[in-house]
Amino acid sequence: MNRSLSIVIPAYDEEKRLPGTLERITSYLKSGKWKFSEVIVVDDGSRDGTLRVVEEFRARVPSVRVLRNPGNRGKGYSVRHGMMEAKGDWTLFTDADLSTPIEELEKVWTAAQESKLTRRAKFSAVSALSASGSTWKCCSSRASSAIPRSRCRCDGTM
Repeated sequence: MNRSLSIVIPAYDEEKRLPGTLERITSYLKSGKWKFSEVIVVDDGSRDGTLRVVEEFRARVPSVRVLRNPGNRGKGYSVRHGMMEAKGDWTLFTDADLSTPIEELEKVWTAAQESKLTRRAKFSAVSALSASGSTWKCCSSRASSAIPRSRCRCDGTM
């Protein structure tokens, strides 16, 4: 399976959290065997310095991208926006507070390989794992709750 990954982070007024989050995610990705990786921060009309923080980080780490929503549209819109712009074969999202540690990503990758998901399948994970790290959740952007699926696409079709 091609180790090509995009990580989407929806962000609204996350100026204080993002530096540590971006540092932790990009450090983790550098230590892995990823053929391609990118981090996409979707600014949802933040009123603080969120955009500035991401642009400054991007100057040091070019694999970080920032997208801007046309105003405050909400988390669902932000996640979908990031998913649609992602370039990786696999896409997941996580919140800016990293409530599920990025270090749990390898468990998701292993589960994806074991379930024989198609290489081009996109999945939007609810932080990819539950907080306990024991449940792999996959959901479509049209679903309001996380539902386990063997294959799903961002538009909600199988």
